[in-house]
Amino acid sequence: MKVIVVEKINSIFKNLKNFANKHNLILETKGECGLGRPCVGFLFKTNYVGYNPVILHYIYVWDEDVRLCPPEEVKDAYHKHPCMAVLVHNDNCEEAFRQLNEWVKSLENHGKVFIDSYETGATGIQAGKVGYAIRLKK
Repeated sequence: MKVIVVEKINSIFKNLKNFANKHNLILETKGECGLGRPCVGFLFKTNYVGYNPVILHYIYVWDEDVRLCPPEEVKDAYHKHPCMAVLVHNDNCEEAFRQLNEWVKSLENHGKVFIDSYETGATGIQAGKVGYAIRLKK
């Protein structure tokens, strides 16, 4: 029984690493979102990759695409902003990886995934900052 569980975890982790490598992302295995909430997810450079990003008072950068949102199986997606990260509860990284893998499978089932950049609309010290988000080719 334990061998099957380990093989499944290894398969999930391998799939997540392949997705990261394919899109020049970093699989963050011990990250934090918000105010120090443990999570796993995908980074581009040093920031979590977004999905359906918004700028300035919640104006969508592109038309909202619900296919990019976490699927129903992903119960612990970080919810304060649209980034591809799953919260870790009670040090249960395996469950967070499983949910992140479901998200990846959902994206890939919807079409060709790519990473796109956008101006964040930030002002002041962050002016000109660029964000990165998952998109699907039309």
